Amino acid sequence: MPHEIKGNPFNPLKGLAGIEIGRTPDLGQVYFETWKNPNIGRGEVTAIESFWGKPTDCRVFTQRYGIQNQGFQLLFEYPETTTIEQAESQEIRVASTLLNLLVKRSGIRPEEIACFSLACSSPIFSKQYANIIAEEAGLKINDKFILETFAGCASSAIALERLFELYRQYPELSGQAAILLGLEGGRRFILGHKDPREVADEFALSILGLGAGGIIFRLGIDLIRITGIVDTFADTKAGITGQTSYIFDPDGDILQKQGNTWCIKIMPSPIGRKIAMEEGIIIKAVGKFVGNNIIRPLVSDHQTFIKQGLIEDAPIDFFASHHPSLLFKLHVAKQGGILETIPDPFVIREGNLSAASMPVALGRLIGNVKPGGYFGTLTYGGGFGAGGTIMQGGRRIW
Repeated sequence: MPHEIKGNPFNPLKGLAGIEIGRTPDLGQVYFETWKNPNIGRGEVTAIESFWGKPTDCRVFTQRYGIQNQGFQLLFEYPETTTIEQAESQEIRVASTLLNLLVKRSGIRPEEIACFSLACSSPIFSKQYANIIAEEAGLKINDKFILETFAGCASSAIALERLFELYRQYPELSGQAAILLGLEGGRRFILGHKDPREVADEFALSILGLGAGGIIFRLGIDLIRITGIVDTFADTKAGITGQTSYIFDPDGDILQKQGNTWCIKIMPSPIGRKIAMEEGIIIKAVGKFVGNNIIRPLVSDHQTFIKQGLIEDAPIDFFASHHPSLLFKLHVAKQGGILETIPDPFVIREGNLSAASMPVALGRLIGNVKPGGYFGTLTYGGGFGAGGTIMQGGRRIW
């Protein structure tokens, strides 16, 4: 790797500021950790991650379901005695508490926050979920600047691109703060079942964990978009199937839009289960699609802009991407032609966090963003959908 990446070493729970917000003992602790880069923009770029529920060694799932370890060491899951209602209440409180802590630790005043983009693969509500979380967090944001994206594991990169699109539409947002939040609470779907395999296949059960990640930055100052892509193609073989469909029109496009809510169409399970992940199908199909349609065009745009003199001549230092599994991640990087050239480090050991995966990874890598330096984000998942962005760290404003 040509550039050193100082990602967060996996060290479960140690050093995390445990904050218990559940009234029911079964819900356990909620863990938060904050990451900051004081060297770019106004020095306020801050990221936060959160895990809640019961931390369980991944070897338990490997032994239980006979699935080869996917590079993870720990999953957070709901205790068996937790009810659906308790889990949903916990997710709202986790998300709103995370937003409060993110704002406080950034130093940005609440009234300076103009935009909020929520990425969630397993929302409790099909509409206005983001508004509910923002209200619970005490944030007063204009409804037209509250976005929600329910696009499976691809959600967070799409949600980030939507923030930058909002900025292009409303240039007066320059210098105002924006928040991206990725949230995954899908393990609540297995609650109440004696055999979790009634609602999910063994592969999904062995990798999917609870988690959330968020980042706050000033538009046009801290993180500057250079180029970005969102793309989809039909999952005709149903390599990924979801628990619930959030689409507006069953006969409509893969990516559907209604107001500020975007949803992706995930095929119904062909095996009669609610959540299924056919690993072989996914890696082959998605890897090729993401490599050719997202990564290579992003890297090409970056090089083209340098040759045209539109941006400074500097490399892409790293990608902060989705973590579906170690093998999957390496395959996508290989298909995109960056395996040996641009670091895309494996920094999440707490399972596939779906929509929360990229924001958590970005938080752990945010300290590597240099003033004027370039880096990328990347997500992909059910539908199929994918998205990515190349950004530049803003030069320090003293």
